[in-house]
Amino acid sequence: MIGINRCFWVFALPMLLGCNRSPYELAPVHGTVTVADKPMFQGKVMFGPIAEKDVDYPGKPAFGTIDSEGRYRLTTFQPNDGAVVGEHWATVINVEEDLPDGVPEFARVTFPEKVTVAAGQDNQIDLQFSRETIRKYREDDR
Repeated sequence: MIGINRCFWVFALPMLLGCNRSPYELAPVHGTVTVADKPMFQGKVMFGPIAEKDVDYPGKPAFGTIDSEGRYRLTTFQPNDGAVVGEHWATVINVEEDLPDGVPEFARVTFPEKVTVAAGQDNQIDLQFSRETIRKYREDDR
């Protein structure tokens, strides 16, 4: 009976340990969001992976909550685990009506340039928006 138990664990343990892993490589991501040189003091950030050639599904998006000082840290599967390595479109989502003074209203705005999450490092990606960028790239006209 002892031999059967050992045999079970030899095969089952590697499978159990691998169940919580992503099929995609992740790297930590943090940064700040500013609008018109003022910290965005609430909202969410989403990094949506961009599919490479011949890839149908580039991976799960990562999300982070913006704190009162404009800082965020991304989560994909587990808290603060980061985002899929590679290129992303970064989107800021305004979850409330409050915005820094002088900032045009928006519900969601996509950063105009792709951002890259590099493997094997803690990536600091700051998203700096001007008033003009908000007006041009926002997805609604509240």
